[in-house]
Amino acid sequence: MMNANDLYMDGRAKVASYRMFLEVLLETGLPSLTHKDAWKRQGAADTYCCVRHDVDHKLEVALQMARIEHELGVRATYFLLPPGDYGCDENYYGSIVGQYIRQNDRLREVAQEIAGLGHEIGLHNDFLQLSRKLRRVIPDVIAEQITYFRGAQIPISGSASHGSRFARTHQLSNYEIFTECLRTKSVPRDITFEEGDAFSLFSVRMQDLGLEYEAYSLKRDIYISDVGSRMIVCGEHFDTFVPTIFSDLLGSARKIIALIHPDWWKALDGQGSPKFIAAPVAGLAVPQNAVETAPAEMSIVDSPTPRFMRADGKPFRIAVRGDCCSRRAIVLNKQLFPRGVELIINEKSPSACFVDALRGVLSSRQRGLELSDVATMPATLKHYYVGQFERSVLDAENIDLLLIDTYADMNFELWRHRSEGWSLWIHPKFVRRREELTEQFESIGWMSLTESVEATCRIIDHVRLKNPDVPVVILNQPVEYYPKLDKRREYYRLGELVAAERNGVYFAAPLAKDDLDPADVGSCGPGLTLHFTGATYLKMLENAWQRGLRRHLVRRETGDPSAATSVVLAGRDVQPNAGTVARLAVKSPTTPAKGAEITSRVTVGGALELTSTTAAVVDIPRVTVSYRQDSPECVPACSASVDAAFRSFAQYFTHPEIAATNVVPRFTPMLIATGDVASFTAWEAHIRKSFSKGERLREKRKAISQGYYVKQYASRLFIPDICDINHSKPERSGGAMRGAYLRSVEEMGGAPKVRYEVKRPACPYHWGLTFGTFISDPGHMQGSVQVDERLVAYISLRRIGDLVIYSQILGHGDHLKQGVLVLLHHEVIQWVSEQRDDLTRGLRFIMYGGAQNGGEFLFNWKRRSGFTPHMVSAFRGLADTEAGGSRATAGLLVSE
Repeated sequence: MMNANDLYMDGRAKVASYRMFLEVLLETGLPSLTHKDAWKRQGAADTYCCVRHDVDHKLEVALQMARIEHELGVRATYFLLPPGDYGCDENYYGSIVGQYIRQNDRLREVAQEIAGLGHEIGLHNDFLQLSRKLRRVIPDVIAEQITYFRGAQIPISGSASHGSRFARTHQLSNYEIFTECLRTKSVPRDITFEEGDAFSLFSVRMQDLGLEYEAYSLKRDIYISDVGSRMIVCGEHFDTFVPTIFSDLLGSARKIIALIHPDWWKALDGQGSPKFIAAPVAGLAVPQNAVETAPAEMSIVDSPTPRFMRADGKPFRIAVRGDCCSRRAIVLNKQLFPRGVELIINEKSPSACFVDALRGVLSSRQRGLELSDVATMPATLKHYYVGQFERSVLDAENIDLLLIDTYADMNFELWRHRSEGWSLWIHPKFVRRREELTEQFESIGWMSLTESVEATCRIIDHVRLKNPDVPVVILNQPVEYYPKLDKRREYYRLGELVAAERNGVYFAAPLAKDDLDPADVGSCGPGLTLHFTGATYLKMLENAWQRGLRRHLVRRETGDPSAATSVVLAGRDVQPNAGTVARLAVKSPTTPAKGAEITSRVTVGGALELTSTTAAVVDIPRVTVSYRQDSPECVPACSASVDAAFRSFAQYFTHPEIAATNVVPRFTPMLIATGDVASFTAWEAHIRKSFSKGERLREKRKAISQGYYVKQYASRLFIPDICDINHSKPERSGGAMRGAYLRSVEEMGGAPKVRYEVKRPACPYHWGLTFGTFISDPGHMQGSVQVDERLVAYISLRRIGDLVIYSQILGHGDHLKQGVLVLLHHEVIQWVSEQRDDLTRGLRFIMYGGAQNGGEFLFNWKRRSGFTPHMVSAFRGLADTEAGGSRATAGLLVSE
């Protein structure tokens, strides 16, 4: 709960609690000193944390700060500003009367109380402007103020330069009046004023006035400032103060200075938490001058190392279901975010607690606060404990990355409410009444790795409902310097296991101990830590980048429209009678109702059940097909083709004739039903209307207008062109080119020496053909054969009974933008669907792999090409398929 005697800032940045801000500073372990005391210990080995207040306007708020600081054991320095700036000759300090300053009585009272609380009083230096208003020399004006405070038993030892408009207009800093502030790069000079008189900078000797220091001369590793109601740490701007992020930023700093202006802060006055407090959201924004000062940005497309940017120029938005591993990976590698970064963070909450929320079982923050004595917790632990109830990541929208780490699932042992079913973790030291805890809750201990995989998949599925195609990165929390979690090292496999279940998930392989660079050693016990340097986390992000994250983000940055539906089959070779199901989670590309989730359950026996929290449900077909073995037209080679189909399609179809291998398929077939293309013109109209506002047909027309055409061809005649196509791009949507695609012309059979013609297959139900997109190229050669045309894209078709399969489809990298693949695909669909050729008679489906093959980019290419997910049962012969296919309801939307 918020302390009523507290302050908050609600300006350009938001800080919910001044007390919590101070507690984060205290948790660094650095001694809290006034500026005067810190000035006396300026050696390299000395450490301190100094809080400084430049009091421009609000003296009473400064007094409240001083009281709060005294309660917490913080000693601060208050620099008080005489009148004369801001166009006013009067302020809280006093008023200008002739050539003198008449101090207010309240100034003496407040200054004495602040000093009596153990704080220091100093002068806020705008004396060059003030001396001109008083028409007196600077040393006399300063000496008079020092004498005033000494008369009130308040010693004055230092000053802090005030950034007045007067100083900015004359391009100086007010500390430049002092001789002792002449620095290596300083240039002694005279300032000439409009009236014609001048002042020589660096001409006033501090020691002659009894002053010991100027605040800006105090050394620091970390500088924090709330100037302009911002929250700035080492030059970086934060929209919101999040204790754990600031703890990470302060890290192992030895000298910290925090400049806090009372003017930006307000008293809570018993109102409770400030209205702006909701889910903890931190925004790390680029400094205002970044556009002018930053080097030219390298785009994601060109960057071999991690670089996170949005195409619209706004800060990169990351939803974080993680802890210090995720936070430090970001805040210690700010160079990876050239346009800034915004974080939506849910910390210290195991994934099981998020699944509770997805089940509609909401944890109770209030009950959690009743169970534990939160008021006596250290600030960071308090933030952790209260933060475990936040679920804002589940409602995050317009995010560019979902970042997850393993710490919470590894570390926290859970308690589950006996009747309500929600879970939380507790710190035993702060439990109010142990008997009440055990009466209401049961201890369920740590999550298992299997539970974590399932829960993480559910979180990903839910987040992608509102953020289709968002990539996911899973980081490992290293425990090499924290033996307590040695027995939980199996969690180093979490990313790998989740990536096997969900597309677009990228993980960092565990780092060897020699590759770890520990930080904050001793923070978890003597010689122990869970924190590492930014370089360590950079290695993790680079690993995920190389595993496919770069390719995923490139696709999003370059504006490819294929970023919508995601279909994932979670089951993996589930054995019969195992009592388990495979979950097919379907995310709608349209905006669902809040909390909507569509999930179909495919039982081992093949039946389809639907669980859905939304009424927006469309059919996913379940169909039966035949391989047409032993048809009258078959030749001896057909049996071998059918046998091969049983083997190759075992991961896509169920084969009820072979009960022993009737497993839940690993992949979800993507099919076009030829019956849906009875009118090719109508089918194209549907594609035009449903996807990307007609982009597909514009690509086709573009290819035709530029002279491309489609025809069957003999593959042996065009081996050189095929090889050229295969090598034209090092990476495709499914990843790096590899295997057979990298063969040379010689390895593919060599360039032709004679012309080869297309041969008609012997069996109309089992065959292989190739179609290609060509462009006229007079004189073009294939080996020693002049062909006068160039192959720029190809499809290899293989027919097995009722299906024809796209076994290969590829276009030349230099021609893809001309629509050559779209033209080829549409021409093949028309040829198959019209069934004017005996080779297409009886074809019921066109198949292009599975939904999971090649990643979400390829899935969306298939979807925009008209392919949709199906469940397929396949038989060898026709007799078994007489009943035809059935349709079962499950959630899928295929239009954008």
